[in-house]
Amino acid sequence: MKRTLLIEIGVEEIPASYLQPALKQLSEIMQAAFESAHIEFGEVRSYYTPRRFALIFGNIGERGKATVTKVYGPPQQQAFDAKGTPTRAAVGFARSMGKKTSDIKIGERKGKKVCYIEKKENS
Repeated sequence: MKRTLLIEIGVEEIPASYLQPALKQLSEIMQAAFESAHIEFGEVRSYYTPRRFALIFGNIGERGKATVTKVYGPPQQQAFDAKGTPTRAAVGFARSMGKKTSDIKIGERKGKKVCYIEKKENS
């Protein structure tokens, strides 16, 4: 469900020449924070008086999108023996990620075959 978010900041009286640049910078910082948290938002409106800044974010998501990242581990040669059985390196890598050895995938990184686990992160 999309909502509207109002951010209002009360301040001591600010000189008129500082208001517009300060509000622009505040708006850019807030937009960057939402983008880094993968939170979608629509239109951004901004208002100011000598004692108040206000930003209104329209159609803002309630939570960030889930992202999937690859966490790389040991090389395939060290993680699995010739029969494909997981070694202590594979078991330790999987355990450190809170996963099972069956969750380990093989990919290529810098020209070498390495193990990785996909980790889903909710912002």
